[in-house]
Amino acid sequence: MSIQSTRTKIVAGALAFSLLTGGAATVLPVQSAYAATLNTPFTDVAAGHWAEKHIAKLALQGIVNGYNTVNGTSEFRPANSVTQEEAVVMAIRFAGLQSEVKESETVEFPESFQVSKYFKPFVKLALSKGILEESEEYAIAAGNEGKGWGTLPATREWITKLLVRAIGEESTAKAMNTTQSAFKDDAQIASTYRGYVNAAVSLGLVKGVTADKFDPKAPVNRMSLAALFSRAEAIFPVAYEGQHNGVITKLKSDSVTIYSEGKELTYTIGANTLFYRSDSDKAITAADLKAFTNVTLIEKLGGALYIESTSDKVQLETITAKLDRVNESGKFLYVWINDEPVKIYYDSEVAISDTAGKTLSLTDLKRDSELQITMDTFREQRLAVKLVAPSESGTKTITGLFYNVNNNLITYLDKDNKPVSKFMTSKVTITIDGLAAPSLDDLFEQADQLELTLNEKDQVTAIKVVNRKVETLSNMEIDSYSEEKKVLFVFDASGKKASVIYLTDKTKIDYYGEELTLKEANDFFSEGRKINIVKSGETVISIEFIFSYEGTIKKVDIAKSEMTMLENGIEVTLPLASDVVVDILGKSNSELTDLKAGDKVTATLDPTQTIISKIQVQQSHPYTITAVNTNLGKVTVKHANGTTLEIYLSSIDIVDSEGTKLTVDKLAVGTVLNINYIGKSIESIVAI
Repeated sequence: MSIQSTRTKIVAGALAFSLLTGGAATVLPVQSAYAATLNTPFTDVAAGHWAEKHIAKLALQGIVNGYNTVNGTSEFRPANSVTQEEAVVMAIRFAGLQSEVKESETVEFPESFQVSKYFKPFVKLALSKGILEESEEYAIAAGNEGKGWGTLPATREWITKLLVRAIGEESTAKAMNTTQSAFKDDAQIASTYRGYVNAAVSLGLVKGVTADKFDPKAPVNRMSLAALFSRAEAIFPVAYEGQHNGVITKLKSDSVTIYSEGKELTYTIGANTLFYRSDSDKAITAADLKAFTNVTLIEKLGGALYIESTSDKVQLETITAKLDRVNESGKFLYVWINDEPVKIYYDSEVAISDTAGKTLSLTDLKRDSELQITMDTFREQRLAVKLVAPSESGTKTITGLFYNVNNNLITYLDKDNKPVSKFMTSKVTITIDGLAAPSLDDLFEQADQLELTLNEKDQVTAIKVVNRKVETLSNMEIDSYSEEKKVLFVFDASGKKASVIYLTDKTKIDYYGEELTLKEANDFFSEGRKINIVKSGETVISIEFIFSYEGTIKKVDIAKSEMTMLENGIEVTLPLASDVVVDILGKSNSELTDLKAGDKVTATLDPTQTIISKIQVQQSHPYTITAVNTNLGKVTVKHANGTTLEIYLSSIDIVDSEGTKLTVDKLAVGTVLNINYIGKSIESIVAI
């Protein structure tokens, strides 16, 4: 099926839900139409609604509209059911096939297969593209004699199959067709839909109505469908008018500036701006955003309406270099790195201070002084955002055991175990080995030994943790958990060495990409669960539930139906699912016999963490750029074997050997790209 290959770049409004609004659809309300207690433009979707994020985002993207009410407001009517013909229209548009619909064409179907006139061209195209199976849909119509096929409510299992086929994951669904789903009502899922349900769940497109119930025969309502398409955007990026992906460079109480596609863009923030994270459906606040992290922003008329944090990784790095000279007119300075002169650019907002926290000017910087230079990692011409010079006098250091922080006071225990409090300056430098851009929240009470730098006013200007010895315990298995005492009992991969792990409310817990609180994670700390643990001494910094392994195949034992691999030097042996999917670039129907020792692979586990359900071979191949299209933001590349690819930089980044992102206009014909694959999917691209 060629659905996915035809999907290029979908412009604003490609998924307009006007068909779901019965002709009474309104245009998107302007900012002033938002109610203060709502997180969406609709009066019947209040803040806290489970689907508010998805409905709000799709509304601001122009994808969904509401129903006008007599009092001039707009309702979404989230519980209204969606018909099959309405869902087909959205699937066609989502697949980027709108231009192929001949809306004026006269379409005839058998009398038993009733479709409303407007929807017929869409249904015809869906049948021709394989999004719908003719024999199956005709059978559904025959089984509902007296009811039009098009106006039948779209059920959860039916809509799941529609979407999976629309995005070209038919092979994934077929491979998972005989696998029992993790839902308790699995027996209620029709055999023709089971593979599609499994595929959609594994891709993160759908969830159960509860943790263990899918409810396959239930009709899909508007809020569920909004969530379905919203989640699909994370896997199949779509470009909308007014939407920008970038890095926050400035964050103020009333505005945000992002660096996107080679430019800095500033938008106002108001009471109606919505804030979310990509890994959660819960709303956050502006205070939860971090400068120099990635976001998706939707704007209208210069106002930020929606900001979604897509990564917590701070796009900065700090180097130490000896200053040579400053050129204020050119806004750059020369420094010596490895006995080589290097030009470093800065802008008017660069922060300059000494190690004691005292604010300095450019004229205060002295030649041959050792500077700590913090630079961004995302601009082609990188900028220094912070310069720290040595403090000349008046500073001293003290040590102690961290006790707590209260507003601008930090308290530590001295050598006599007595509490001592010190005021902190407004800007405190925090250093913790192993953590990028650490904050006060990363300090562990009565665990971290601190080195505090004080200025001449006896204020703390810098905090350094000196006793952190970060240790990673990989592939541990939970034996039991005491919720009352917050203690985990675990065994290593051999099952012979036991450890006692003490958790705190600060322990970061990752479950399938979602960060959980300790209370939320209680139910998952069950016997047999596999986890990775990062700790410092007796303090656990983070726990990650294992749902995949990356490593090198040591042996595939088909007779025993198990695979042994090495991950970070540790040998792991796991059973294989009877219908395990093998994904290898260049092989359409890969099997276990195609795998060999030494292959680098990603092995994905089933929800129970006990069986390998999918194996993807990692490969790297060089391609040469043969054409560059700056208007469409794409490059065409060619492999030595003659294979050609078109790559859109809106869907994947290309970086140079130093990790700097490259824009299309900086790429040239003849440049060699090293494309890294996981299975048949592109993971990363490096220009060499």
